[in-house]
Amino acid sequence: MTEEVLAQEPITSLGEQLATAREQHAVSIDEMAHKLKLTAKQISAIECDDYSQLGPVTFVKGHIRSYCREFNLNEAQLMSQFRHQREETEKRMQSFSRRTEREAKDNRLMLFSYAIIALILGSSLFIWWQNREPAPTEAETSKTVVETPSQENSTVPVVTERKATNQINLAEISQLSDDEPQQISSQEPETTPVEQPEVAKPAVVEKKSDTKKNVSTIVMTFKDDSWVEIFDADGERVAFGVKKKGYVMTLDGKAPFNVVLGKHYIVDVEFNGELVDMSHFPTNRLAKFSLPLSE
Repeated sequence: MTEEVLAQEPITSLGEQLATAREQHAVSIDEMAHKLKLTAKQISAIECDDYSQLGPVTFVKGHIRSYCREFNLNEAQLMSQFRHQREETEKRMQSFSRRTEREAKDNRLMLFSYAIIALILGSSLFIWWQNREPAPTEAETSKTVVETPSQENSTVPVVTERKATNQINLAEISQLSDDEPQQISSQEPETTPVEQPEVAKPAVVEKKSDTKKNVSTIVMTFKDDSWVEIFDADGERVAFGVKKKGYVMTLDGKAPFNVVLGKHYIVDVEFNGELVDMSHFPTNRLAKFSLPLSE
């Protein structure tokens, strides 16, 4: 019955009642501490309902009973109120513990969600990195600038040597004709000087025609910056690097050519004067093909 009344009617706390009784009897904190053989700090803690510094519950109950005997207080009522306050404190502690556990669980769930998001972002970046267009390094670009002219001009010395050989043959023939004019004139005075140059001239024409027949021409017009790499029939790399917008590249060499274009849709390609159709290549990938195009 007493506990129900305490629960229904708001009353002062146990500590406040003990402090009021001490003050009514004009007893100081130091005097009360001396009587209970406690420190002034512990007396203040009892009157503030702070029992954490007083040891086990049995000791706290003993101190409350000492107050009751000293100031003629209702021990049963105060002990009942002490139990009620203690139960309320335990309930608050349990509620706080459950709230702490729930917050810890929510924090773990949040960390797990962040890990999932980070994994998705990392996978997306990895896929993008795999599908991005390869960009050549500065060393490769500079090497290409040095190598390309040597490949484009590699056919010139061959033609020059052939022309020089033909000229040497003509000179030797004319020298032989000058050294032995009497013998040639005695045998065939009119036909011998004419036939020797005529034999050498067709050889020069045939060699030139063969050289032109084996050389093919590629013309690329770049409408925007694009990466390109080209190998000729001998496996020699004749072009490599990033070509700027508006650049027109002309290559002569031996077909077939193996071509790789970074952005084929912005490059016009002509092979031996005919425009190459590259509309069937996908725009999001490198274009790899041979010239002439295989049907």
